[in-house]
Amino acid sequence: MPSTADFYHYCEKLENRIRTRASCILKNLQKPELESRRQEKLVTSERLEAFQKELRKIFETAK
Repeated sequence: MPSTADFYHYCEKLENRIRTRASCILKNLQKPELESRRQEKLVTSERLEAFQKELRKIFETAK
């Protein structure tokens, strides 16, 4: 069984990785498509904002 300090360190690393991946996903969703600029946006700004708020809620309650 790991020590409490090791467990907390593991949890912090895991949370940081999740935050980093979520940030990358959000950045990729905001990038315009290079090949077809005429295409409609797959994710509207309202849906993106709602998703970001939901993620913030999740991460704030996890602290």
